[in-house]
Amino acid sequence: LVVNNLDGQLPETFFDLINLQTLWLGGNSFSGELSPKIGNLLNLKTMSIIDNLFEGQLPASFGNLTALDRFSIDFNGFEGEIPDTFRNLKVLRYFSVRKNQLSGKIPQFFADFPLEYFWIRDNDFQVIPDFSNHPSPGSIRFNVEGNQLDFGDLEPNWTEEGGIFSRPRYDNQDSVTTFYASETRTYSVEVGGQFNQYQWHRNGTAIPGAVGPSYTVPLNGDLATYQCRITNTLIDDLTLWSESMATRAGQYYAVADGDWNELIWSREKDGPVTDTTPGIGSEVFIIGKHVTLRNDLSTGPIHVIVENEGASLTVDRAELTVAGTLDLTKETDGYPGDVFVINGGRIKPVNP
Repeated sequence: LVVNNLDGQLPETFFDLINLQTLWLGGNSFSGELSPKIGNLLNLKTMSIIDNLFEGQLPASFGNLTALDRFSIDFNGFEGEIPDTFRNLKVLRYFSVRKNQLSGKIPQFFADFPLEYFWIRDNDFQVIPDFSNHPSPGSIRFNVEGNQLDFGDLEPNWTEEGGIFSRPRYDNQDSVTTFYASETRTYSVEVGGQFNQYQWHRNGTAIPGAVGPSYTVPLNGDLATYQCRITNTLIDDLTLWSESMATRAGQYYAVADGDWNELIWSREKDGPVTDTTPGIGSEVFIIGKHVTLRNDLSTGPIHVIVENEGASLTVDRAELTVAGTLDLTKETDGYPGDVFVINGGRIKPVNP
């Protein structure tokens, strides 16, 4: 039934063919979810349903197909994780799930199979097995391109001489999450691996000396974009980049009650005051103070944080454009910070 114009769901009666050993349905337009009755095909040895429109999760009943030697579901819309019942497929040699939306962890028991072909490219897998104890890893065709793996997933399958597989492919992994701690103005990444090298970039240019998993933006830093490049001395041909993050044009802390534009501000909590006021891109902290805005302003996130006597922000006749969150945080006993909009004032949120 290969390369026809067949479409729709597979009829339930199809799964009554209990003596079927080979199933080839590639190049059609079959759709919908696979029935759990797929587990009725106990004698199935070869299954190839590539290039169709199947979707949904893989049925746990696949674990019944203990004679399965070849499993190929490339170019479909399957999603979710590999069922634990796949541990029963102990004679599996060919496993190919390219171009789906599968995710999570490829279970470690795959390393116990007599695999010769392991292609999972272009999915969302985050963990792969350690094949270092496989009896013949050099015979495995290995392709894990286009997933969400990092060096911690790959290192167990590498030696100083290189990958233990036959022509391994592993590039084009998704970007790494960039974390930002506003109180310390610090960007950081968490990447598995013992042989990693880090280099932070500002507006696309490497920052001298910024070679650790975190980087703290200077107090006088202006609006800029930061990103970390991660490589590995053991694993060639793979470069991971962290998500690109735009820093604020500095952080500002209100140091007294009063009018926004007449106040003096500090660039750090309990630090020295500055003669500049927050503006576009700034991140503003109003901690235990009462601040009133009477002129139109655009800024970044604003944190109104309660301490001993509370905190408030009043927008009086003005328009306040906030690129980010307006955070009302209760830090001690009492009520969250207050925001008042009076005399036709307006608060306009926008995406940062």
